[in-house]
Amino acid sequence: GCKDFGPEMATKQHREVARGNAADESRVPSPVAKEQCRLVSAAIDAASRLPRACREMLAAGVEMSLGVPCHERDERQAAVVGFIRETLEQREADLEAQLKAAIVGSQEVRVGAEAEVQCVAKRTEEAASAAAASEAALGTQLQVYTDAICTAATAVEHFQAAEGKRNNMEQEALSLAMERRICDEGCVLLQQGIPPCDPNNSEVIAKAEEQISVIHGVAKKLGLEESLLLTLPSVARKAPSSRTNLDRMAAELLKEALAKQSVALGQAIAAKRALLASNGELQNAIVAAREALDVAEADKHAQFEKASSMEAEFNIVRNALKAAQNTEAASIAKLQQAEAGFRNAESELVKFREGPLAIFCAMQSSAPVDRAVNAKRGTEGGSNFDI
Repeated sequence: GCKDFGPEMATKQHREVARGNAADESRVPSPVAKEQCRLVSAAIDAASRLPRACREMLAAGVEMSLGVPCHERDERQAAVVGFIRETLEQREADLEAQLKAAIVGSQEVRVGAEAEVQCVAKRTEEAASAAAASEAALGTQLQVYTDAICTAATAVEHFQAAEGKRNNMEQEALSLAMERRICDEGCVLLQQGIPPCDPNNSEVIAKAEEQISVIHGVAKKLGLEESLLLTLPSVARKAPSSRTNLDRMAAELLKEALAKQSVALGQAIAAKRALLASNGELQNAIVAAREALDVAEADKHAQFEKASSMEAEFNIVRNALKAAQNTEAASIAKLQQAEAGFRNAESELVKFREGPLAIFCAMQSSAPVDRAVNAKRGTEGGSNFDI
């Protein structure tokens, strides 16, 4: 049974232990018995309900009382053994109460924690499903956005190709117009020659030479005889009055060829411009490409905005999943902590019973420890130390 240690009991124990410690010290326990007594003393020291001075005195008297075989103990040693028994009984009762409290507490925590774990686990599962669905939807939307980018890029290429075709035709017409102008200027130059100028004006002379060179380049494309082409620069530099008959003949032939080329170029330019003006298909292609580009760019922007919104929603769902997982982990930890408290209390009681208590049961009757432990485990109601 469990007994409270009041001041009178503590004083009585103190006197009996003191007398027991002064007994015949010739009865020295064996090394094994000394180690067993040390374990019992440690258990007595852990009995916090007994005053500290009594615990120290009682623990000091274990070896000289419990360590002596039961048939050799005197009355004082037997009394000390009785006090040790009472102390260990109280220690066992305290550990039993501690275990019962841990069981009740762990049951209460377990009921709440298990329900919480189930609820949180369901929320976690729902959050995980929502996160997976949101991530899949986001992936699909990002693919749509990627496709929109490709469509817009293709529309840009088509528009650029259509505009490029029109620009090439305009550039060709402009080149033909430039070449026709050179032919007309060449005809005038061959007819009138270079206007008189100051021989020392290098800028005017250089400009005139550049003009002759350009006209000579155009004339080379006309398929004229090489000898006629060689005379062009010298004829162009001379005034009409200073030209020889051969110069005049060469000038007429060159002027005639350039005039003919100018007429042909004029016709080509007119045809190009007419084609540009009347080519509705080309203009329609440009307009259609421009409209397709605008639509593609608008769709790309819309898909980007939608993808951004879905990404923000996914981040919210993912954060909710993380929060649910953290809550679930906390609930599981609470459940494990309650279980650990119960297991620790149970382990402490088992260690006490199989250690100091079993040693005491064996030593008070001088029975082997293992036999005492087995007897304690296998006998129901045969010991005051069982729960």
